[in-house]
Amino acid sequence: MKKTILFIIPLILFCFIGCQSKDDDFDSVPVPAPVHVSSPIVKKELSEEKINSTVSKTYNSQYISFCNKLFQQTFVKDNYIFSPLSLYVALSMTSNGARGETLSEFGKLLCGNDFNQEKLNDYNKKLMENSELLDSYNIANSIWVRDDVEKPFIDVIEKEYKSDVGPLTTPEPINAWANEKTKGKIPFIIDRVEPDDLAILVNAVYFYGKWLDPISEYQISPFEFNLEDGKKVKTDFMSIPCYWCKVYPYNKGYVLSIIFQNKCSIYMFLPPKGEKLESYVKKIDFSDLSGLEFESGEWVIKIPKFKIKSESDCIPFLNNLGLNKCFELQKEELDGISKDPLGLYIKYILQKATIELNEKGVEATAATGIGVAMGVGGPPPQIKYLTFDRPFAYMIYNDTNATPVFFGAVYNPTK
Repeated sequence: MKKTILFIIPLILFCFIGCQSKDDDFDSVPVPAPVHVSSPIVKKELSEEKINSTVSKTYNSQYISFCNKLFQQTFVKDNYIFSPLSLYVALSMTSNGARGETLSEFGKLLCGNDFNQEKLNDYNKKLMENSELLDSYNIANSIWVRDDVEKPFIDVIEKEYKSDVGPLTTPEPINAWANEKTKGKIPFIIDRVEPDDLAILVNAVYFYGKWLDPISEYQISPFEFNLEDGKKVKTDFMSIPCYWCKVYPYNKGYVLSIIFQNKCSIYMFLPPKGEKLESYVKKIDFSDLSGLEFESGEWVIKIPKFKIKSESDCIPFLNNLGLNKCFELQKEELDGISKDPLGLYIKYILQKATIELNEKGVEATAATGIGVAMGVGGPPPQIKYLTFDRPFAYMIYNDTNATPVFFGAVYNPTK
């Protein structure tokens, strides 16, 4: 389903409404026999010391806070996919051209009270370096510019963010870049380049987490998913081997974590039965994940297959989070990008994102574009059962540096 959502994109977080107890009426579910679990695949050997050294703890904490705020702002009562990481990196790149109060707003949003431009750039660089160590997890940046964009601004984006640089002429090269970096999942991010466009910054994130072993046919069967309006839809559910998973009690509901081969995980949040997902999401704090205690026991886990696309206008919720001046015509406070005498403003911040969860694993992508324009100014042993058969939210998580990558919700996996 394609859904327009007001927001912009390392973990898959799933939140679900309701939890099914072992006393509820279930179809007979075969419990997979134990098999050998293949070793996680990584691009390079990852020691704990190496992982911990790649991320500033202070800035990581601020990034988690950024994700928490965005999750509340962007949540909609429908299927959606959202990448806080893609937005964060795109905004961080753009902040290098801001000055004065505009820069202060960027700093407050991205770093709280700990803003330092060099440290922010370094944190983003380390996020990208960390992704390079993991299999099928890539972060890419590009900037497309007119001739009068300041060279020092281009240089810092190219050096600190490993950005590709190209001339701003037509949409085709930009869309071809986004298509390549998302492996064909997002074939275009912008539909036109207008005469007042001065620069376009684009971030792309690609993630593919494979299950420890493929799901076999006998582990897939039709099951009913309960919609919030009381109706039911039948869709394919997968029985997940319990040795892949951990189940944690959380706010009277449950959190399920499933590890992928590439040392990332998917977290799925199931509210207590009878509580609406919208209400449960308000209690979720991503910083809680590192302190959860798992509930032991033999579990039969069932989750639905689904596929979602989203398009997002980010400006309204960024306004709510305190980023405002950059969307107004600025004659000095964006002159790190260009010293155009007519002034500059951010014309749009758009994101497209996709996710597909199936028997092979989870593939998620996002591309975020920020358009900077000149001139006129713009608008602002006991078997336990856990079945994800009601609306839920989700998040993709990079376990090596404790950072969310994507999140969203599923209200109807058949749409």
